[in-house]
Formats: sequence, structure tokens, C-alpha cells
Amino acid sequence: SGFGLNPLPSRLGAYADYNDLFDECNRNSIGIGIRSPQTLGAWPNGMQEMLILVTAPRGLDNIGRISGNIQPVNSTGCLLQPWLSNTDCMGLTQTGYQSRGTLASWRNWTAPTVCWNSGGYGEIPPSKYPC
Repeated sequence: SGFGLNPLPSRLGAYADYNDLFDECNRNSIGIGIRSPQTLGAWPNGMQEMLILVTAPRGLDNIGRISGNIQPVNSTGCLLQPWLSNTDCMGLTQTGYQSRGTLASWRNWTAPTVCWNSGGYGEIPPSKYPC
């Protein structure tokens, strides 16, 4: 099935996006990639949902300001270079879409104990819920 609280099916091609070669040095980011999101199951009403829980080791600071976004990329690089891992080949070819925020950093929400929901693919303002 692939919805509800079931584990993500392998057909989604979920991967840790840990290639941070071109990321800013003053920023610590955690990225989760989904190579084939179109294969995600749907509820009977057609809605799709995915819950991603990130558990990360504590850094040097006690708290950190957090933000979130969704960024569409394409897998053309993976088709052309199938020997590469998903983290290295996804998004090599530009898409016409920009990232969409799910949690803006100006809200000053801090980790480690914040969970949020942003409906409408980031178009609805985020709301906190107990972790």
C-alpha cells in the first residue's frame, strides 16, 4: 500500500541526500530525496501523504533555528549515469521549478523538539504539533 504509517516502499527510491559539496559552510542541512514520488500510494479520496522523521545527532549548540522546503529535481542524470548513487545523480539537470518552503526560518522555530505540518505542498502556513 505505501500510505498511513507503513514504511516507504522501495519503488519510491527514497535516499539520504548527503552530497553537500556546493552547500554553504555555515549551514547544516539534512535532505531526504524521493526519486519516484509518483509511485506513492493514495488514500481512497486521492490524497497522498508522507511523514518523514529525521533523527540527527546533536551538534555543538543546544538549539538551532530550523526551516524546511520541498524542491523538485529530475532524475535525468541517474538515467544517463546509472552507476551513480541517487544522492549524486538526482538534480544534475535543471528543472523549471523552484523550491517551495514548508517552514520559513523567520518564524524562529528551533530544534530539537519541533514537529510541523505544512499542507497544500507548502502553500498552507505550518502548524506545530507534539513530537
